[in-house]
Amino acid sequence: MEKRVAVVVDDDADLAEALAEVLRFFGFEVTVGLSVTEAMAALAKAQPDLVICDWDIGGQSGELVLRETERRYPDAARLLLTGSSRDQWEQTIATGLVHAALIKPFELAGLRRLLTMLGKIQ
Repeated sequence: MEKRVAVVVDDDADLAEALAEVLRFFGFEVTVGLSVTEAMAALAKAQPDLVICDWDIGGQSGELVLRETERRYPDAARLLLTGSSRDQWEQTIATGLVHAALIKPFELAGLRRLLTMLGKIQ
């Protein structure tokens, strides 16, 4: 089976680790970044198939991480993890920067549907 790699970026360590555990259950090798700096370091090493990134990472914008992912790994699925208003995430999806949004709080079934839709799990 081909190795699938994911990077999870959120300044909420508990949420990031819980999401990482779910992705591991789905067969991903996961790296967690709790800051933009950690996320950029992970992207330099990980060659991800999937990046799930919060929009607000400790006062910094997840847009930096998502743009770097798009530049380095254009085939990687990019999910916005957000608790922001619908207008904000819909605009972000409309730009093409992300493929979909995972809205906090989210259910595992919703994550599974998104990953299936993006062809990352069966």
